[in-house]
Amino acid sequence: LELGFSRTALLGGEGCSEDLNTWIKSFVGKDEDTPKEPIDQRAGFDIKITIPNGYLSFQTYLEAEGEDENGGIPSYWAYTLGLYLPEIPKLRGLSLRAEYTTTPKEWYMHYIYKSGYTYEGHIIGHHIGRYAKGIWGELSYWILRFNILLKLGYEHTLHQLTDEKENTGYFLINKDFASKISVQTFFQYSNFKNFEGSGENKSLTFVLL
Repeated sequence: LELGFSRTALLGGEGCSEDLNTWIKSFVGKDEDTPKEPIDQRAGFDIKITIPNGYLSFQTYLEAEGEDENGGIPSYWAYTLGLYLPEIPKLRGLSLRAEYTTTPKEWYMHYIYKSGYTYEGHIIGHHIGRYAKGIWGELSYWILRFNILLKLGYEHTLHQLTDEKENTGYFLINKDFASKISVQTFFQYSNFKNFEGSGENKSLTFVLL
């Protein structure tokens, strides 16, 4: 069993207090969000359970993060729930990982720190973005005799702000050589229905050799 906790804050900036009292209020969460002392916080936890069973070992985990606060505790929660099978029974070298993620509409939004935890308009916390739901699964297979790794993955995402549906499939081949050189081939195909709410359908193919 593994447990983790996290907390981040944005404070200060032009025209805002950055004195020791502001830092103390940020830490204890008291009177923290006023025009002169705006503080944008989020906090969360993660829990991981590993069962090292000889026949069917598996790992399950939950990551949760709350944006802003309500009554002294985080609110507007985002979640990632995952399952990992390091080896599927009777299929040596084959593993599976699957995740479900959901983010709220309020994620990383603040009336002062409008950029929040974003880069070029995209949230840093998870690639599916704000107000979205997604499932992702990946099969990995090690061909130990030839030191080759194969990966086959699929992801479905619903972007609720625009009602866009994204489906992505990919395939990867990685070969390791004794000289510590790796050669990799990657293929990905994505299909977008109602792309960015425009009503149009688009597709994208990406190949890396």
